[in-house]
Amino acid sequence: MTLKSEDGLTEFELRILNYQFPEIRVDWDANWLTLGLRVRTAERSWSTTDSCLLTWEAHELLKWLSGLMTAKQQDTGIGFLEPDLAFEAVASSEHSLDLAVRLGYGLLPPERRRSGWEELVLPIKISFSSLRKGVREFTEEVRRFPMRGAAAEGHADQ
Repeated sequence: MTLKSEDGLTEFELRILNYQFPEIRVDWDANWLTLGLRVRTAERSWSTTDSCLLTWEAHELLKWLSGLMTAKQQDTGIGFLEPDLAFEAVASSEHSLDLAVRLGYGLLPPERRRSGWEELVLPIKISFSSLRKGVREFTEEVRRFPMRGAAAEGHADQ
């Protein structure tokens, strides 16, 4: 999923690369996903990988992002078990949305990991058309990595 700011100065790309443990099929660990992140801002660019999202959390994120486009979303933010990634809808207008993407340790730029900083907030003002495109991309990625094993049974409604 790629989210580009309206001014073109910020680009946030999040990809599901694989299961963290592709050989495990039956327990909780079968559902950890390895994410690839690429960020470009006016100040810096970096890319990294981290296994910080579960398969059902990817579904929750997809549902949350989709809800932002339909005004059915009541929650202004979403976070996950691992605190390395979170999103917040800060404001919206008729044609765009102000998002705050919160990145923690594993997704921070390398120099920030070494310094011990705990969070970076990436503001993105995104048009709804660009958000729709990102949601379509992320839908395809989520489909490629279904929930696996008994641990996923409680999340089958996702």
